[in-house]
Order: sequence, then structure tokens, then C-alpha cells
Amino acid sequence: MGFYIISGLFILLLYYMLNFIAEHLVRKEYQDAENRISGTKTYKTISRRNELFEYEFPFNPNIKKLYLRLIAKVIDYGLYYALSVGFKICFPSLVFSPFFTAFLALFLLSPLLESFTGKTAGKFVLGLEVIDDIGNKPSLTISYLKNILQLGIIIVYAASYATFWEDELFFHNKKTFTYTIKSKQKKEILDTVKNFAKQQHT
Repeated sequence: MGFYIISGLFILLLYYMLNFIAEHLVRKEYQDAENRISGTKTYKTISRRNELFEYEFPFNPNIKKLYLRLIAKVIDYGLYYALSVGFKICFPSLVFSPFFTAFLALFLLSPLLESFTGKTAGKFVLGLEVIDDIGNKPSLTISYLKNILQLGIIIVYAASYATFWEDELFFHNKKTFTYTIKSKQKKEILDTVKNFAKQQHT
């Protein structure tokens, strides 16, 4: 019983530490940034009782279809697993688990690809990419932080047997102000941000 309590407290402490570190690094990363996606608003006209009302909403360009993200992860994992198995065949004397190695690669190699290209293999196949809060490829710091937070969420929920909610699933995106978008919509997204910024200055 004591072990589970201590483990739970440790996981909770780790969760809050990651949260604190994320806030500090993200604040430093974007301190001089202008025309941020997170500061952009969109407006929708809604009819209520035959009257038209205009409502303001935060602009969120993240893809809404969760299954696309999951498929991208599966493709990435499959690629890393195949490479791990191939490496093990070529070097049979090495003792390691392709399953575990591929899992680690998701959180160690994928951030490199996202930082330099904006995409992983899975995202490339599905026409997706990751951008930061100003529409660029995320820096190496932000990319690794995003993936570490995602891994932390998985560990916390796996250890606590909790149910994933959508807000928690995308916690790593919200904390690092990163967005998974369709590549073909990138220009439209950046135009929306620029147009909103112009409206604010007129």
C-alpha cells in the first residue's frame, strides 16, 4: 500500500515539475514573438431567436481528427521498429528490445525530425506537420519539451489507470504552443494570423 502511495506522489510531483519547466522554457522561447497564433481570434455569427450575434473564439488550427495523429504515431513506431529489428539482425550480439527501442525513438528521434523538417515519417505520409506559435518549425527545445510532456502524460495515465480526456491528450500542445496541422492549410493559417494582427493595429 505504501509503495503505491509513494509512487503516486512521485508521479504527481514529476507531473508538476514538467509543468513548471514547460512554462519557464516556453515563456523564454516566445518572449519576443509577435503575431502569435495563440493570440489570434476568430469571429462567428450565430443566429439566436431570429437575431444575429457575433462571438469571438480563440483560433485553434490543430487538426480535429484524433485518429490522424494516432495513425501518424503508428507509422512512426512501425518504421522505428523495423529499423530496430534490422539492426538487431545485423548485430545479433547486441542485446536490446526492438519494441522498447522503437518506443524510445518516438520521443528521442521524432523531435529532431519535427524541429528540422516539421514532420515525422508518419506526418509526411498523411500530409501533416507541426508548427510553433509563430508558424515556424518548432525549435529543438520546444520539440523535445512537447514530446517529453506527451510521454509524461502517457506515464501518468498508465500508472493511475485514469481515462484520457481530450484536453489532457493535447496538454503537450497547449503547454508548448505547438500545432499539428495539415500542410496544405499552412498558408491559410498564417494569413488568418496576419489579417487579425492588421485588424488590431487599425
